Amino acid sequence: MSFSPDPSGSPADLLAAPLWHLEFADGSLCVAQDEEEFYLVLFTSSERADQFASENDLANESSASAVVFSRTEAEFRQGVEQVADGGLHGAIIDPDGEEDEHVVVRFLPPPDDDTDA
Repeated sequence: MSFSPDPSGSPADLLAAPLWHLEFADGSLCVAQDEEEFYLVLFTSSERADQFASENDLANESSASAVVFSRTEAEFRQGVEQVADGGLHGAIIDPDGEEDEHVVVRFLPPPDDDTDA
């Protein structure tokens, strides 16, 4: 896994506070997708996670519920390692105003090992 805090920001405060994700009844996680990759979606509060689920009709249709992802930086790193090993990318994005977003932390899955040993 590659874990890279933004050197211009201070992610320590964010990572030391609870982060939440949405989990469905079947144990799957709420992820976002772009053209190439899947990303774990993390929230800074259970209220924001619940609001997202409600606005996207996830709470009723899919039984999505907010679950603590991590409470400390150590738990965050452990959780990131698990989801990255499963192939998910991720980022914690700090919205600044209506359109500006600042990536605070980015993580990537481990690189494919296509070399023959």
